[in-house]
Amino acid sequence: MSCKICGKWYGHEKSLSLHMKVHEGLTVCVVCGKVSSKVADLRKHLKMVHKLPQEDIDQIVPKRMQRGLRSAKHICPLCGKTYSSRLSLDLHRKVHFGLTTCALCSKTCSRVSVLRKHLSTVHRLDEETILKMAPRNRKIVRR
Repeated sequence: MSCKICGKWYGHEKSLSLHMKVHEGLTVCVVCGKVSSKVADLRKHLKMVHKLPQEDIDQIVPKRMQRGLRSAKHICPLCGKTYSSRLSLDLHRKVHFGLTTCALCSKTCSRVSVLRKHLSTVHRLDEETILKMAPRNRKIVRR
């Protein structure tokens, strides 16, 4: 079986399933951005390199991700929240990178669009200023 995204070949369906987590962004270290080839390797990396306690590792990378027993199609690798679409996950992940935090009052919003509404209604900013503070194309830079 080959990966439909990168073409890498696997002899077992389970191996391909574990590999797909790389393309889902579930093997990225939240501390340094290193991409591991498997969730299990990410867990080892967090323990050995960053010396995180097991309870923190379990919060960052839930064991259910390692076993493939996910309750939804997309899981945030940073907090474990589950989403049914990749878009919802991508919109949520911006919270972890500070892209949804108000620079004026430090309120954290659930999405960038909610931050823009907050800037408009609470701080009474004009649209041009709002778009400078919370542009529509706020993307997470992947390493």
